[in-house]
Amino acid sequence: MIEINKLYLGNTLTLIKQLENNCIDLVITDPPFKLNKTTGSMTSSSKQDKWQGNLIAGDKCANIENDIKFSDWLGEVYRVLKNESHFYVFVNDKNVQDMLNEATKVKFKLHNILVWKKNNCTPNRWYMKNCEFVLFFHKGKSFPINDLGSSQFLEYKNISGKNKLHPTQKPTDLINKLILNSTKENDIVLDPFAGSSSTLISAIENNRQYLGFEIDSKYYNISLNRIMKLN
Repeated sequence: MIEINKLYLGNTLTLIKQLENNCIDLVITDPPFKLNKTTGSMTSSSKQDKWQGNLIAGDKCANIENDIKFSDWLGEVYRVLKNESHFYVFVNDKNVQDMLNEATKVKFKLHNILVWKKNNCTPNRWYMKNCEFVLFFHKGKSFPINDLGSSQFLEYKNISGKNKLHPTQKPTDLINKLILNSTKENDIVLDPFAGSSSTLISAIENNRQYLGFEIDSKYYNISLNRIMKLN
């Protein structure tokens, strides 16, 4: 039995199936996706490419054995979200099209594509990369965000140096913006790929209920320590 206000160690594909239909108010996540080590491009699903590639997950790094497709879990996210609710998912330029296609298949509707500008750049032959994209979907009838003055352009400093708990950790200031715009107090926020749990920390700090799943014991333990400091 899955309880609210907890972080669970385990596979999202198993854990999320234990949730009832229409029980979550908001989902924010930075999911696993596969990148090629040398080119930074999406790799194919062949065994050779799996061996050569590297999996990077939102707020966590996953082992190659944990490779999953967007289609494996998007339908479950749609199922557990309440009607007239929002879904934010972080993507890069290589997987934005795949995510849009798969999310549309399970009946999510796109509200907007947000841009997070970071304070650091990744070297690239076709312009330095200093941003990530956040696809902003809704389930069922659309409803407005709480701060109607919010911009599509989100400028928050990336976490770096000794303060960084994970290579792709998201700043809570950024997550705060999304949570405050798409929920009210005591609403339930889910992150099915919690990593170091920036989403859960933000939910707690903003008087929201939370639920997270994390498959990597290292980041699960880091998250528990973070959560315990707030409770």
